[in-house]
Amino acid sequence: MKAPSLPPERYLLLILLGTILAIGGASFAFYYRQKATLATATHEQLSAIADLKVKQILRWREQRLSDAQVVLHDRMVAATVRTYLAQPTNREAQRQIEEWVGAWRQFNRYRRVMLLDPQAQPRLAMPVTMTEIDVATRIAVIAAAHQRQVQIMDLHRNSENDRVSMDLLVPLWSGRSDDPTAKPVGVLLFEIDPYDFLYPHVQTWPTPSETAETLLFRREGSDIVYLNELLHQPDAALRLRLMIPEHQDLLATQALREPKGLLQGRDYRGVPVVGVARSIPDSPWLMIAKQDRREIEAPLRMWLQWIIAISATLVALASFAVAFVWRNREVKFTRHELQERAAAAAALQSSYSLRQATLESTADGLLVVDRHGQITDFNERFVQLWNIPRHLLDAKDDKAVIQHVVGQLRAPEAFLDRIQELYMRPEANSSDLLEFTDGRVFERYSHPQRIEGRPVGRVWSFRDITARRQAEEQLRETRDYLENLLNYASAPIIVWDAELRITRFNHAFERLTGRSAATVLGHRLDELFATTTRQTWLEFIRNTTGQRWETVEIPIQTQDGAVRTLLWNSATLHAADGRTVVATIAQGIDITERKRLGAERESLLLELKRKNKELEGLIYAASHDLRSPLVNIEGFGRRLEKACQELSTAMEHPSVPPEIRQQTSVITRIQVPKALHFMRAGVAKMNALIGGLLHLSRLGLVQIKTEPLDMNRLLQQVTGALAFQLQREGVTLEIEPLPPCAGDGQLINQVFSNLLDNALKYRDPARPLHIRVSGRTVDTESIYCVADTGLGIAPEYQAKIWELFHRLHPSSDVPGEGLGLNLVQRILERHRGRVWVESEVGSGSRFYVALHTTEADVNA
Repeated sequence: MKAPSLPPERYLLLILLGTILAIGGASFAFYYRQKATLATATHEQLSAIADLKVKQILRWREQRLSDAQVVLHDRMVAATVRTYLAQPTNREAQRQIEEWVGAWRQFNRYRRVMLLDPQAQPRLAMPVTMTEIDVATRIAVIAAAHQRQVQIMDLHRNSENDRVSMDLLVPLWSGRSDDPTAKPVGVLLFEIDPYDFLYPHVQTWPTPSETAETLLFRREGSDIVYLNELLHQPDAALRLRLMIPEHQDLLATQALREPKGLLQGRDYRGVPVVGVARSIPDSPWLMIAKQDRREIEAPLRMWLQWIIAISATLVALASFAVAFVWRNREVKFTRHELQERAAAAAALQSSYSLRQATLESTADGLLVVDRHGQITDFNERFVQLWNIPRHLLDAKDDKAVIQHVVGQLRAPEAFLDRIQELYMRPEANSSDLLEFTDGRVFERYSHPQRIEGRPVGRVWSFRDITARRQAEEQLRETRDYLENLLNYASAPIIVWDAELRITRFNHAFERLTGRSAATVLGHRLDELFATTTRQTWLEFIRNTTGQRWETVEIPIQTQDGAVRTLLWNSATLHAADGRTVVATIAQGIDITERKRLGAERESLLLELKRKNKELEGLIYAASHDLRSPLVNIEGFGRRLEKACQELSTAMEHPSVPPEIRQQTSVITRIQVPKALHFMRAGVAKMNALIGGLLHLSRLGLVQIKTEPLDMNRLLQQVTGALAFQLQREGVTLEIEPLPPCAGDGQLINQVFSNLLDNALKYRDPARPLHIRVSGRTVDTESIYCVADTGLGIAPEYQAKIWELFHRLHPSSDVPGEGLGLNLVQRILERHRGRVWVESEVGSGSRFYVALHTTEADVNA
């Protein structure tokens, strides 16, 4: 028996119901799959934005800490602060600190900069009206002063003025920060305005959204404190606090428990939101990038409505088939759109980051405006160069910015005219210089901004060339200085190039040669030399190119044909490679007259040498000739004495009358012996004088044998020869360690023997004689002193004692002929040395002898 078959309507109904159920199930499966895809895309987008914000905040914090490290290691700032805190009335120190603080504050856009002493007492502030700090800041200042580390305070509201701020604390130390003995000098407090950079960067969102925002918060006990201004609640920074136990579904509470992954919950408004959380390294901050679920799931709700509508209209198979095909295509399109949207958001973020990095990496200040004068972009360098307040740039009004900066310029009218001209000519390029009232100089460039070849705006770039202009000015001043130094130098100076063409010719050279610089510049050196010697000297100059002349005699010919001899020295100028000769500069000294006088001097010296030789020969011959009569006088005197003795004996004979005997006795016993005594004394003195003359004549003929002398040993030899006399006279002799010198040992021995002998001869009988010999080295000379406690020499006789045959006490019984000191002087002159005396009557004398320390100086 067959089972009953279902009516076709049932089959159709079952098929239709099955189809409806299949399509409905597939539709809802597709809905949940799209929901998961959307959640993944949302997670990736929010994560990318959150990571970007974290990097921006970290880079901002690093810049602030880098500023602090610069100040921390600036010893000059610490020294100036130490001076000011020790001397509060020191206006110069206060001025230096105010100038530095003002420049630092404007350059880095700090709201306030304060100088506090180690006890956290404010001593100086900019602006000056803001000088109070709250208790928490005071405690942090004292801690920073003693911990030697830069500290950055967290975001807080100042109890004095209710402003939100962050404080950067930089301790200043008397020495190096790593020196344990260094003491704190003070603390610099840099107050950061978070509304200037931090809050705007946190609040911006890279893609269009009505509900998306970024939240900064931290945990304080059981509270969550929001740190930044919020999109949906004004003036919320550090005012909005939510208790954690009462807000478990709060996104911030979930971030504290588990900050990873996609978070779903409610925000501070109680509205359902989706977000991702990130912690800010090295800080108690956490950040959430979130968006309302309503806005994120708007496409899904639209799909749900479509599915419901399609399911309701599946009554007709044709409509169902058409709707199914349409929905399938729409699903593909939506998926592709979502994927493209995520890719576009990533590309947009990458492009934005790359563009910002490019703008900030250039050393020039950049400003971009559209054709209507509205600012479309700029970089931080532009803000720093022009010191423009942030609110003017945020307003995007180029005219307001121009009105702010125009007062800084020396020629504001020309500045405005040029801008107006370029706005009237959008295709034009421009470059010019801007001079500021404070001395700065900028290069300004302007080029049209084009899209597909059509100008849509203008790019302005500014480069600070103040340092380069100052260097150029210093170079010009140096060039002018060298030019004047060269032209007005007293010595002739000439410069020629590698081709021996004259390139410089100073006024002294013009005066020397009688030629003007205009007539010789560019000409070869040939014109400076006489025809007969020209080729020789040109060849010499070519062969010595690149070498330095020290003293080279080169004659030149003047305009009137006269030849002048110059003593040249030179220097070579090379190219940047250090090898290629570019030019030679030479300086000459006119020695024509010197050479003429030198020749005359040599002639006179030869003549003097010849005369001295003749005189020495004459003295030698005369001395020998004078000795012959003295020998006869002495010999005949002895005969006469013997004859007187014989006559006296003969007169004793008894046959001689007493009258004659008495008369003859007076002659033979008194008159003749007395006459013979004076005659013999005269002969002895004459003989001594002749011996002295012979000694002096031989001294002029003796060849000096120069050698190093050990003066300590030489003085031992001298005093050894005089030992008996020194002991007999009871002389105290003191010889200190003596420096060496150079000279002839025998002659120098004679010098000190004569000086010591004179000290013995002219001792003061009223007191014991003390002689001290000392020495010292001064530059290239050894100076010896022979000091005694003798009679001394009156000032009027001190110059005469060196004269030949001069005796200080001619009537005394002191032996000598007045040759000793003259002999000393002549010996020292032969050694190119010196001798002089210092003496006071009754106090003694000091004879100084100066000799050269080296043989080269003696023989020079």
